Amino acid sequence: MRKKKKAVGPEASVSGAGDLGGLDRINREILSHVRSGVIIYGPDLRYRLFNPFMEKITGLSSADVVGRHPLDVFPFLSDIGFMEKLEGVLNNGVVARIEFRYEIGKSGRSGWVEGEYSPLYDEAGKISGVIGAVRDVTDYKEKELSLQAERHRYLSLFENMRSAAAVYEAVDDGRDFRFLSVNQGCEQIEAIRREEVRGRMLTEVFPGMEEFGLLEVLRRVWRTGAPEQFPIKLYRDARITGWRDSFVYRLSSGEVVAIYEDAGERVRAAEELEESERRYRALAETAQDAI
Repeated sequence: MRKKKKAVGPEASVSGAGDLGGLDRINREILSHVRSGVIIYGPDLRYRLFNPFMEKITGLSSADVVGRHPLDVFPFLSDIGFMEKLEGVLNNGVVARIEFRYEIGKSGRSGWVEGEYSPLYDEAGKISGVIGAVRDVTDYKEKELSLQAERHRYLSLFENMRSAAAVYEAVDDGRDFRFLSVNQGCEQIEAIRREEVRGRMLTEVFPGMEEFGLLEVLRRVWRTGAPEQFPIKLYRDARITGWRDSFVYRLSSGEVVAIYEDAGERVRAAEELEESERRYRALAETAQDAI
């Protein structure tokens, strides 16, 4: 009769690790020096092994942990359904992947870890516990959260600024630009809704853009990465007309952003001032002639 083939891969057994009595010196050396966490849980899901890497990141010694129930050592694990996942590994032979934040009052340590928990088999091929391989992902997670916070601040600024703002991506090597997003200011100034323009071409929404000149500015900024101020100019098409004062720059990810204002009031004020000065000069010249 052929013997049952021994499991290999992430769910393979650590020789004799069901009760740790058979963990030979070589296996112990390996588990002590690997640069990741290794945890072994027995059939009762109490800790049977807590390697030095786990001691380092948690600030707890193996003696503080081994033999105890996970929720007795780390009560916060109940908030993430950790034990239910371990029970699924133990009872169903599945592999569970869990990422979570830890904060340990006793040692003052905190951070993020990512663990893969697999069934542990004994020599008879039966599941005798769970083995966890744990990575410290604190640096990565903090950077990710920082980027998310930065993105949130950017989106909040983008959405609530009084100026109009539009984000585009280049299409056909810069022949045209596709709307990715517009803010409330753009909706108000241009009398459009973001749902109506998102994903559409700039020249489709604003057919006078080529003649207006902003399209060429977008192309230059997209190609060179050098921001440009586009002076006040009148935009006109069959739907809308208005004076626009624009600034264009490129994001590090390649998208191009146009921030602009409705300069109509400034233009009218300048025209009124010029007209007032013209009348004043005419009046002064008339008075001089009378004298």
